[in-house]
Amino acid sequence: MTNRDSQTPVTAFVDALVDVGAQLATILDHMATYPSPDAEESPTDVLRRLLGEIFEEELRCQPGELEIAADVLSTAATAIEENLFLVPPPTADPPV
Repeated sequence: MTNRDSQTPVTAFVDALVDVGAQLATILDHMATYPSPDAEESPTDVLRRLLGEIFEEELRCQPGELEIAADVLSTAATAIEENLFLVPPPTADPPV
């Protein structure tokens, strides 16, 4: 994890977001690579359920803090969606 002591608030938020995103991407990649043959839920739904159980137990927040955090993350996700685009490498064949 990144040392956030001497960072601006935006830099600290970006670093935390990238750290969490990398963790979640690794977990989802693992779940997609090694699927459970009897799984009835998608990897994304399993991850949502597991994170809900973990956070219910681990996060001790004041009322409203998680709603604020969810709103900030949702705003960040919208900003990412609207401003970052995946571009295929120049050598890749275009999709058919």
